[in-house]
Amino acid sequence: MSNKGLKRIYSLFYNNGKIFPYKYLVDSEFDAYSLAIWYMDDGSRHQKNVRMHTYGFGYRGNLDIMKFLNEKFDLITKVSQNQKEVRGNDKCHFISFSVQESDKFFSLVAPYILPCFQYKLPPKYLNN
Repeated sequence: MSNKGLKRIYSLFYNNGKIFPYKYLVDSEFDAYSLAIWYMDDGSRHQKNVRMHTYGFGYRGNLDIMKFLNEKFDLITKVSQNQKEVRGNDKCHFISFSVQESDKFFSLVAPYILPCFQYKLPPKYLNN
C-alpha cells in the first residue's frame, strides 16, 4: 500500500485479522447515513428482524459492535451464532435485532436506503 493515509486507516480495521475500530468510530461522525451504507452492504432483513452479517469480526468484535450501536444509536442488539455454517475459527457470530429494535433501526436508515436496496426494508418504510 503506497498511500500513508490509507495505511493508517487499514491499520484501524485490520490487526492480525479484521477488527471493529470501536475507539475510532465512537467519537467519529458515524451517523444514520453511515449505518444505512453498512446495512446495504452487510445487513439483511429476516421477516421483521435485522441482521448485520458481522462474522469477520469474531465474538469480541461483535461485542464491540453491540456496544457501539447502543451508545451511538440507542439500539439494543445481541450477538447471535450461526450454527448452520462453518466459517472457521470464531467466525460464526453476527449482530441481530429484536422486532422492536429492528423497527427503530429501520426508522433511522430508511431515508438513506437506495432504491435498489429497498427490498431490505419492510413495506411501511418504502418510498412509493
